[in-house]
Amino acid sequence: MDIRFTFINRSHDQRRLPVFLCHADAGDRGAAGAVAWKVIRNCAYDWRHPFVYAWQMEAGLADSFGNYSPRLAASCGQVFAALPTVAGRVFRRHSGSCSGIAIVNKLAQGAVHACLFNEGRLLACHTNLAPGQTANFRIPAVLRIGAAPNVQQGQLLDAEAMANVGCEIPLLGLASADIVMTGGGGGQAPPLSFHIENIVKS
Repeated sequence: MDIRFTFINRSHDQRRLPVFLCHADAGDRGAAGAVAWKVIRNCAYDWRHPFVYAWQMEAGLADSFGNYSPRLAASCGQVFAALPTVAGRVFRRHSGSCSGIAIVNKLAQGAVHACLFNEGRLLACHTNLAPGQTANFRIPAVLRIGAAPNVQQGQLLDAEAMANVGCEIPLLGLASADIVMTGGGGGQAPPLSFHIENIVKS
């Protein structure tokens, strides 16, 4: 069951910083990092921005030339592989099991980027997966939210952006909730902060 969120801006901060949502990807390769899965921009005071988080992921590949493979529905415990064929490389389900979602590069040569998507947006990425290497994604059931300048949807978040994560939202058993941003505005105003309201359990 998908989770329905509504972001509500009740902050008086005039900077209108982009608000981002991400996961802390518990992958086992150093090339993995948190990706700005969803970025909310220019949401005025007391305005709302609805969005959906889906439990059904999609797995896919990308390369350094900007090409993307077809995406395949992906669930915890499934393994996928980049495979060579006479017609070229393909991306398919592969035998085996894992504790999360695994993508294996079985090409003879050429690195690929292993990607997970949610609601059509990049959720997590292991870059430059060399032949013979495996990317293991273990996405925790916690969504993180923050606000920082220069954040782009689908891009890796730097340390400065991650330092601005202001709230963690547990996803298990959640059907819908409002995410409310308050604070900001300079002077003696409190810093930006986030909390959830109107929680509906599944």
